[in-house]
Amino acid sequence: MWERPNYDIPIEATISGIKARLEQIGNLLSFEVQSPPYRGGILRAWAQYTSPALAQKAQEALHRRKPKCTGYTRIFVQQVKSFAYRLSSELYPKISSCILNLAATVYRRYPTSSIRIKVQESIVLIETSSIDYKTLGQIKRRLDDVLCGEIIYREDGQIAWDGFFLSPRGSSFLKNLERQTEGGVVKCYPERRCIQVFGTCHARISFRREILKWLDDLGSQTIRTISVSRRVAVLLNSKGSAMAWETGAVSLDPSQQFVSVRGTDQLFRSVYQAIEDLNPTHRIGQLHRNRCPVCFDAVVSPVSLACHHMWCRSCFKRYLTADIDAQSFPLLCLGDEGKCQQRIPLHLAHSLLPLTNFIALVEAAFTSYVRTHAEAFRYCPTPGCQQVFSVGLTHRPALQCPFCLIRLCASCHGHYHQGLPCRDGADTNKLFQEWMEENDIKKCPGCKVPIEKGEGCNHIVCTRCNTHLCWVCLETFPGGQGVYDHMRNHHGGIGPVL
Repeated sequence: MWERPNYDIPIEATISGIKARLEQIGNLLSFEVQSPPYRGGILRAWAQYTSPALAQKAQEALHRRKPKCTGYTRIFVQQVKSFAYRLSSELYPKISSCILNLAATVYRRYPTSSIRIKVQESIVLIETSSIDYKTLGQIKRRLDDVLCGEIIYREDGQIAWDGFFLSPRGSSFLKNLERQTEGGVVKCYPERRCIQVFGTCHARISFRREILKWLDDLGSQTIRTISVSRRVAVLLNSKGSAMAWETGAVSLDPSQQFVSVRGTDQLFRSVYQAIEDLNPTHRIGQLHRNRCPVCFDAVVSPVSLACHHMWCRSCFKRYLTADIDAQSFPLLCLGDEGKCQQRIPLHLAHSLLPLTNFIALVEAAFTSYVRTHAEAFRYCPTPGCQQVFSVGLTHRPALQCPFCLIRLCASCHGHYHQGLPCRDGADTNKLFQEWMEENDIKKCPGCKVPIEKGEGCNHIVCTRCNTHLCWVCLETFPGGQGVYDHMRNHHGGIGPVL
């Protein structure tokens, strides 16, 4: 920065001269000059180099000098610390007033700090900088509240989530809530099973209040579960709308092990009867290899697997597309009454499915793999960014997301905080452990994700890694084989059933 000369000298010549001196030092990435009016008669500019060492070299070369291009006015060069955020052009207009107000506050209170907004074609770049980490940390926390959003939690500390949000009625509820709330945005992330809200403090409070109220209303309704086979789950996926699927009253669990029914006894009975109609057990013994393992009828337009089981082409395609939502991988043949362990080859799915469905299936398989290997992978923390990175594969202090270009801390996996310590999660982990013990929450022995048992017996299937386990002792049973005999022999029964 430099004082504005009192005598007549073209400001363009001053800017060009300073920029030329900076370019002589090294690879200059950008040079941005503040627009008038100039605070305190000082003209400010920001230069960005490819490395901190070059920035330090520029400071040493120019600080407190009086170059000719400024009319021999002294210039001051300070190395600043900065963060950058990228917003979608869709999100920015809804929260722009909040960002502009925060930028104005920073302008008034912090003379050596700034928030700069660059509107580009498809994104908006928000840059904040300061000469000291303490001030930068304060500004960043304020921006994080607005830009990074917050996940909605219940009063007991659990993430506020319900499969209802994935139904057409649930999606409509969130869209209407967003339209009715000024200065805020609501995002639903099914793969993370959470709702995230952005915008002003008032908007986020309003979102949280309405979402929790709706979930309380849903929670007051009776929920019952019905165990189903994967074959029945495939059929249900195409018949669900006939059983109040669109209202969110009936939903398939992602593990495809049971159906949840929310509502009256009459609705439960109708769903139960519909499932019974899809499960003609009296015909199972008559199955042979030219019978489709899904519909139990003679195969039409056959698809053959390496195990020699034959499927109807339409049933096979329906089975593949059902797993886009269910995410129960690996995909196995349902022959031999569901006991066949032959995996479905990728090339066969590619040859039968439309390209959009095939891509969705591959992405679902990838998401499932990441979820079942939670200790090895992390999602980029930028809202809406689906990039995944491996944990512990670098010795560098920072990583950079190839999609949103945000820099990430390799230790705590949050936004990079050069010079600032990672947030200490010890207290949070201790409180979470205490809460788990008080509320009978246990960790899956397969993937270590916390599990809460609702209704039903003590046979639990982890929705993340599909591990079958006994809730009482956490012993695991591959494929669920022997779990009911174990519960009867060791625990005196299968446990409470609603």
